[in-house]
This record gives sequence, C-alpha cells and structure tokens, in this order.
Amino acid sequence: MRRSCVVLFSLAISIPALKADRLQAPGSGWIMTPTPPRTLKTLYWKQANQTEVWVQFAPRSPQGETIPAALIFVVLFSGDVTRTGAISGPPNELTVQAQASAQAFHVVPTLKFVPSGGREIDLTSPSSSFSTGMSCAGCGVTSVRATLDAKVLQTLAGSASMSAEVLGMRCELDRADMVALTKFAQFVHVMEPPPSSARPWSSAL
Repeated sequence: MRRSCVVLFSLAISIPALKADRLQAPGSGWIMTPTPPRTLKTLYWKQANQTEVWVQFAPRSPQGETIPAALIFVVLFSGDVTRTGAISGPPNELTVQAQASAQAFHVVPTLKFVPSGGREIDLTSPSSSFSTGMSCAGCGVTSVRATLDAKVLQTLAGSASMSAEVLGMRCELDRADMVALTKFAQFVHVMEPPPSSARPWSSAL
C-alpha cells in the first residue's frame, strides 16, 4: 500500500491565509483560480514548465442536494500545452481530489465510484495510491487525493451515469457532469476526441 499524509486546505480557508509555497505549485491551480463546476481550465506554470488541466464538480446526494464537498480531476503535462493541438503525449500525472467544505460535519477518507453497469472502483482501498489532508495541525481529515490510472478515467468518463462515495457521503454525478468529464478526458487525450473537433472546452459546459 502506498499511502502518505499531506497537508491540503479546506475550501473554507481564504486564499490570503494559505502559504504561498503550497499554493504556487502545479496541482494547486484549482485553488488559485476558482472555476464554476464543469468548467475545464488550463494553467501553465512557467517556472516548473508544466501545464495543469482541471475540471471541478459539485456532486449531489441521491435526494438532489449538493453535498458539502467538491471533486476535482487534475492532469499535469510537461511543457506549455495550452495552445491548440499542443498535447501530443500522455500526461505526467493524473489525480482526483475530494475536498470538504466548511459545512461538512463528519468526514470519512473515502473516494469510491460506481459507473453505470459496472463494479465499484475504490480509490482509497489498501492497494490504492492516495493521500489524506487536513486544514490545520490536529484537525480531522478534510481531503483525499488519489492517483488515477488512464484506464480508470476512461471507464468513469465513458459511463452514462455514476454514483460515488465522497468523503463518506453518498452522491451522484448527473448527465451534465458526465458530459463534462468525457470532454475533459478527450481534451487530455485519455479518450479519443470527437472527429473534426478543435478545442471547444475552454469555457463552462
């Protein structure tokens, strides 16, 4: 089992309160540049010579209520691939993070997905590669960050619908979420893009 503990940040913490060395690094673009759900975003980190691509979701409970947690899928590429057609190879890193908000009452470090017609994919099982985080020393867990295999993302993005367990909370991704996840997977070349498509994923879906 590969498991480590890292300090991540609750969505409730304001940006000025965060340490610059933790914010200004590849993988933290979704914190520095908040985006609406289902919006694909790219950010080139010049000093690290890496491009970060991410999409964020606000899953809902089976009853239709937004849960107090966000899902963020993040991909890192070497070099500047923000230009149209610049992506020519596989990503360096592919992760998904579950981040609790201040409204989360009890957080359990779980991150599981069940694609339609498929088996449960547990990214926090003993054999998975994941880390947990907290907003302060001595605080409880507020986030889980798991490594994703490209084939797993293909399975998730290719599903018509999906249920999940995010930080102990049962939730679902709706059709609009699945469309956004599919386009994200196509954009980062994990899935084959549709024919004659240029780059239609730079704004909210």
